This record gives sequence, structure tokens and C-alpha cells, in this order.
Amino acid sequence: MSGTHRELGIVVGVEWAARDAEIRNVPFSVTHVVAPIVVDTPVAVPPDYSQRQEEAAQTIIEQAHRVAVAAAPSHEGEINTEILHAQPMPAMAELSRRAPMLAAGCRG
Repeated sequence: MSGTHRELGIVVGVEWAARDAEIRNVPFSVTHVVAPIVVDTPVAVPPDYSQRQEEAAQTIIEQAHRVAVAAAPSHEGEINTEILHAQPMPAMAELSRRAPMLAAGCRG
């Protein structure tokens, strides 16, 4: 399983994880976690914020899928994608409990 977001460096992680899954002949999942809006003071959130967030997540996961397929074309049928709506760290921790291997990117 690989977690992904916008950063270009994550492309390398998705490529590596897809190739490794292909070599091991195991299914491969790419997951993008969309964090909820959490604020402790009243702020104006643009009315289309959720829609833009969802569109960005879809773009990211589609790009990651294309990268994975290009890296491991013979494994295309075993490459899955998923968008979760949760806090990223707990979500990835939970996913890692089910996955034999986890390749995760970070924003920092």
C-alpha cells in the first residue's frame, strides 16, 4: 500500500511500491487521505471548498494510478486506489495494520 499526495517526490514512492508489489506478485493499493477542515476560531470557508478538495483528491489519486500502472504495467489489474476522508495520521496507521508493507509520503 502506498499513501500519496501532491508532492513530486511521492511519484518515486508510488513507482517503487508498484514495482515491489509486481515483483512480489501481491495486490497494491494507493490511498489518498483528505483531511477534514478543523479550526478553533470562526473562519469563512469558501462555499466550494469541499468540492475543490474532492476534485484535487481525485486528480492526485488518478495521477498516482497512472504512475503505478506505468511502473508496473503487467500488474495493472492488481492496482487499486482509494480516497479516504479522515485525519491522515490515524487513517494511515489503521491502514498499515492491514498491509504487509507501507510506503508513505509526508508533507513538511
